[in-house]
Amino acid sequence: MANIKVGDRHIDVDLMAELEPYEFHRQKRSGDKLIACSPFRDDDTPSFFINAGDSEYAGTWGDSGAYDDYWKSGNFVQLLAYLRSETYEETVDYLRSIYDYEYVDTDIHIEFKPLYERKGFVEVPKDKYEDKSIDYAYLKSRGINPKVIEKNGIFDNGSSIGIPWHDINGRVANIKYRSKYDKVFWYENEATPINRLVYGIHHVVQNGIKRIVVCEAEIDAMTWQSSGTMAVAVGGSAFNRIQADLIVASGVEEVILGGDFDAKGRLLNERVYELLRNKVNDIYRVQITEEMSRLKDANNLGIIRLSELNFERVNNLPTITI
Repeated sequence: MANIKVGDRHIDVDLMAELEPYEFHRQKRSGDKLIACSPFRDDDTPSFFINAGDSEYAGTWGDSGAYDDYWKSGNFVQLLAYLRSETYEETVDYLRSIYDYEYVDTDIHIEFKPLYERKGFVEVPKDKYEDKSIDYAYLKSRGINPKVIEKNGIFDNGSSIGIPWHDINGRVANIKYRSKYDKVFWYENEATPINRLVYGIHHVVQNGIKRIVVCEAEIDAMTWQSSGTMAVAVGGSAFNRIQADLIVASGVEEVILGGDFDAKGRLLNERVYELLRNKVNDIYRVQITEEMSRLKDANNLGIIRLSELNFERVNNLPTITI
């Protein structure tokens, strides 16, 4: 355990237990430091470190090759928010729900509801995204159709692009900013928690779409859309009842499980199946080929090959453990 600042409190956090689910390329321990290639960009030479011991520097990290000053160094919450694909506020809430407690009367049980259940809708101010020019270049380089880029309102934000997340009624509830030069991304401050949103669900409602793919990332969803199949994203490998209810409320009748082609993607597929199997008419999965098993996700596969995929109806899914 290491004592670190989480929000406005200092609490003991098991740093290595929180980092264990995530792969750090070429990682090694050197004393109290974990050294690895940067998780924020393509990196073959270890240039990233995190202080993993219980010291005054616990949880702090640095990246000597960062393109942006904000990602040259930071605290543990900032790093974990990136790894968990959620807002800083959501990660503070997660860590406090796990570690921020006092040993009082053992007969007392306190249920700590997650932020996405406690915090309601917060609309992003229009000046954050209105009158911003559409950014075609970055996503075109990732194989996304320009019409899909326009439809989703992807805008230029200088060294990053802005990806608006809407609620089911079409209001902008959060914005994901993604660097044009590395893997770094972040979300709008004090906006609606990503875990109570489904990316693209407003398009499903507005167009009366009955069949969708449920995948992890927005770029994967837009890759599916570019191939001619409507897709939504949930922001990572987690999926909760609020997101399931949004999909049901949209009027969808058929769902295709579109998690990444790895263990976490299979975990997402399992969770989507579990929460939707009695609420939509049919659930399908992609028939994974040998070639797909070597690739990470839909965007790596590409729109042409996505359009040629076959699906099979799911009767049950095996339990996945990571």
